Amino acid sequence: DHCSGRSFLQKTLGLGREIPTCQHFFESLKSKRRLRLCRDASARLFQHAGSLLPDPLDGIHDLAGFEVLAGDGHWIGHASHDAPKRSNKGEETYYPVGHFYLLDLRRHTLRHLALCDQVNRRKEHDMRAIKRSGAAGLREGIPVGKKVILVWDPAGIDFGLWHGLKHGHGIYFISRTKENLSIIRCGDLDWDRADPVNRGVERDEQIGTATGGVMIRRVTYTDPDSGTTYEFLTNEMTLRPGVIALLYRMRWDIEKVFDELKNKLGQTKAWAKSATAKEMQAQFICMAHNLMLLLENKLADEGLGNVSFGAADAGGGRRRGRPVRARRARDPGAGTASRHRARRRRRRLRDAALRPAGLRPPRARCRPAHPRLDRAGPRLLRRSGADGAR
Repeated sequence: DHCSGRSFLQKTLGLGREIPTCQHFFESLKSKRRLRLCRDASARLFQHAGSLLPDPLDGIHDLAGFEVLAGDGHWIGHASHDAPKRSNKGEETYYPVGHFYLLDLRRHTLRHLALCDQVNRRKEHDMRAIKRSGAAGLREGIPVGKKVILVWDPAGIDFGLWHGLKHGHGIYFISRTKENLSIIRCGDLDWDRADPVNRGVERDEQIGTATGGVMIRRVTYTDPDSGTTYEFLTNEMTLRPGVIALLYRMRWDIEKVFDELKNKLGQTKAWAKSATAKEMQAQFICMAHNLMLLLENKLADEGLGNVSFGAADAGGGRRRGRPVRARRARDPGAGTASRHRARRRRRRLRDAALRPAGLRPPRARCRPAHPRLDRAGPRLLRRSGADGAR
């Protein structure tokens, strides 16, 4: 924790180089002109990275013509000089700084949606931030004529808003049911029980809201591994029910990204107290994430980085340009055993190279001489496990 801006600069930006003055650094963060530049650079990088990165959902024909985004809020510590606010108990309290992000589930790129209202709210609700952003913010950078699927947790349920965004702007929602949800069951939808994509689906129903009179869809899914049953809600009526369950399962990736922003990139605290500075920090975080995605993809194309050896051993050569994440979208259990085999193989090769020189292999807890990319940056090739449907 930094008690002042100078402490933050000395610890974060020292690194043996000349440290910028507090006035220059924090005055730059307050510049609205520089914020507009950061927004433009982040948006351009988001679009550029999307054109170069692999798409794990490309093989699902249902999603042709859709962009798929997962959204959620992320909270970090208040800035050193943020003023306290009075809580409901009358106490002076420092509240965390909130941001809402969107993660492209096709390419895993990240973009900033909105900074939480720090003036009128202590902790802004998801739906209020979505309404403030509007259709223009949700569709930013997406061409006209392409539909958008927005996957959000149950905090994003507002059937009236869903109805308006669907018919006016081509934006569809996927979420989970709430306990206090008042609905009316209207009938069953036809779906192919023999389709392997629909494995685990029990029911696909049309339901209506008791208050707003909006027709939506409910998919009941039981995880084959854990036996846990989930209910998903959506206003998209054409996708196979198994695809609905898969997309919500992939929503967990944005939670993993938030964990990496804190634990890998060290972004646990706001840089400065102004709203301009806080949004600029979020734009820099998105750019860092997307640049590391491009670096990881480039290393994978060159035969380096986080690539599973299992497919290479079976096929006679490494499959370049196919990250583990892309294959797991089709088979979430793929790659685990292959990674363990690859780790043991690298260890044997390392030990064989060290023994002739009379050197002892390092202990298992020691870091290797060349840290893996996923230790220095985001761990982007992950498994969307059974807990992804939380």
